[in-house]
Amino acid sequence: MNDGIGLLERVCLQIYTTSSADERKQAESVIINLIDDPECLQKCQLLLDRASTPYSQSCAATTLTKLISKPSSTLPIEKRIEIKNYVLQYLFDRYESYNISH
Repeated sequence: MNDGIGLLERVCLQIYTTSSADERKQAESVIINLIDDPECLQKCQLLLDRASTPYSQSCAATTLTKLISKPSSTLPIEKRIEIKNYVLQYLFDRYESYNISH
């Protein structure tokens, strides 16, 4: 899965930095299709945890938001709670790290 995460990080970077409209469109397609991936939650968590670029964080956060917000979502309530708890813990950890370093 780490190879796939590295690829996703590069795709996220392309969305925000490429000057080619075609490359951006292809990269956006990869991220849009991530929502339908059965491992979407795990991949987004890894993108957030690795946080090598803010682009990866932005794509992961946006994807998670879309995942839990889509009207046709078949996510069980347990998964939604898991996502909520993960995001809250992620924000808390980053906030604590930020306060310690500043």
